[in-house]
Parts: sequence; structure tokens; C-alpha cells
Amino acid sequence: MSSLRTLIAPVSSFSSSSLYHRQVIKRPMDLSTVLSKLRAYAYPQVRDLLSDLLLVLENAKHFNPPRHPVHVAACALKVR
Repeated sequence: MSSLRTLIAPVSSFSSSSLYHRQVIKRPMDLSTVLSKLRAYAYPQVRDLLSDLLLVLENAKHFNPPRHPVHVAACALKVR
């Protein structure tokens, strides 16, 4: 489950892959941002929340190769 931890926080702007990540991922989203928006009542409808959650998973799959633990975890979560 340690691979799921990478979905929790935004990609650090100081990481070596940060620039590449920003080039590949056009609409970044992470679970901590989702939680903040949820606590701030920023989701007018459930489908808006679901959209952000699916975006987290899609970004994880798009950025990481198919056999990477993060990609695998995102696939597993999306199936459920």
C-alpha cells in the first residue's frame, strides 16, 4: 500500500521529476487537494467529487508505466 501514498500529496515542486510531471499532467490532482475541497464544501455535486477522484487515478496511470506500483494501485482502485 505504500504506492498509494504517492497519490495523497501533490508532486513536490522540488523533485527531479516535477518539471516533467507538469509537462505530462495537464490537470494535476491529488487526494489531499480533494480532501481540502471536500472540507471547504467546494463540491457542489457528488459528480464533481467523483470527477476529481477519477482524475487522481487517471493521472497516476498516465504518468506511471503499466507495471509501476502506482499505476497498478490506481487500476485496482478504479475497478472497485
